[in-house]
Amino acid sequence: MKIYKNDDEMIDDLYTIIRYIQTNHQENSEVLETSYEIEDAVIKIRESLGV
Repeated sequence: MKIYKNDDEMIDDLYTIIRYIQTNHQENSEVLETSYEIEDAVIKIRESLGV
């Protein structure tokens, strides 16, 4: 498990993972839909943290 130095670094890594999923799993609509739901949750987390 990675220990993050700050919230920005953690949020950046979450977006990297989301973009990877959206780029490499375009043929699987269920995976894509879930990745968009996760992205929405990350946006809410980022806003809550003030990042």
